[in-house]
Amino acid sequence: MSAGAATIKGLLFDKDGTLIDFQNTWPPMLAASIDALAARLGNAALATELMRAGGLDPGTQKVAGGSQLAEGTTDGLVSHWLAAITDLETLAEQHFGADPQGAMIAFLDLFWRRAIQQRMVAAVALAPLFERLYLGGYRLGLATNDSEEMAYATSAHFNIAQWLDFHAGYDSGHGAKPDPGMIHAFAAKTALAPPEIAMIGDSPADMQAGRRAGVGLTIAVLTGACTRDQLAPVADVVLNDIAEVPAFLQARF
Repeated sequence: MSAGAATIKGLLFDKDGTLIDFQNTWPPMLAASIDALAARLGNAALATELMRAGGLDPGTQKVAGGSQLAEGTTDGLVSHWLAAITDLETLAEQHFGADPQGAMIAFLDLFWRRAIQQRMVAAVALAPLFERLYLGGYRLGLATNDSEEMAYATSAHFNIAQWLDFHAGYDSGHGAKPDPGMIHAFAAKTALAPPEIAMIGDSPADMQAGRRAGVGLTIAVLTGACTRDQLAPVADVVLNDIAEVPAFLQARF
């Protein structure tokens, strides 16, 4: 279980699957981005292979929990594709040039950045929830394996930026989850000790990051790609969504 029983003073949230309803936001956008990437590579039929390798079922458009598309970073996803798909690197060099990995990362990040604000579905009503938590005295942050730019864009889109002390993405210089660097950076920014922080997310990577950082509490939610059975062994508690967080914290502390 997570370290200690200190009073929780800081709440660090994952983004996709936690603030954002993952299945109602990301699968259609991931499919569209992969179709666009395959077309850019000159092989539209490659899209199916890219989807399956990343964890997206082309038929159901469901993303598998624990897959690269569920909880990985853009650079991790592209590295996985290059390693898993025969001749992809050669094809990418032909169409993207000398740095195929960097070009594919940039292609996907740009696609998602342009598309996300038109497609984002909040898991719950975010602005009143974050205002309530802020007025309750909690320090709040956002830590995502998406880019830092998308972290800021999401908080601005849902009008919660004014209540956040911290934004971080995989490219912020703190590493990516399940490594604990983002949590340590949040602790430093807010002058909190890790046992005073709760890590809140929808994936095993979020929970593992929290435990490696020594947080006081790991809270999993079911608005992402993972099931209760996948999350219960790695989380201190599994809630339906983040709207249940205030009542849970009040009852526990």
